[in-house]
Amino acid sequence: EQLELASIQYCEVTSCGVIEIAGGLEITGDLRLEEDDFGVNARLRVINHGMALGDREFWFELRTESGQRVESMRGQLSLTAKGPQFIEFFFTGTKAELEGASLNLGY
Repeated sequence: EQLELASIQYCEVTSCGVIEIAGGLEITGDLRLEEDDFGVNARLRVINHGMALGDREFWFELRTESGQRVESMRGQLSLTAKGPQFIEFFFTGTKAELEGASLNLGY
């Protein structure tokens, strides 16, 4: 199915809170980063209040303080009945670059 860009809503990761998809998904702002030679593997912790199951796709935009887009990334979330839940994505820059910019979540 074609992605409709007009239907994507964005929020800044640290202020998303609970989003009304999958019965209520809380974006915690807990971002775990692991840098290697190719870029940064990132995991954003979420809480599955709706007890939804299955795979979901999210979008991330990294923007500078002035609002310029640095990079867009696709995130994957596999919801399960138990355990910690994470949206995982990959950034081609450095950990410092990711931490020093605004990260927006699209859903």
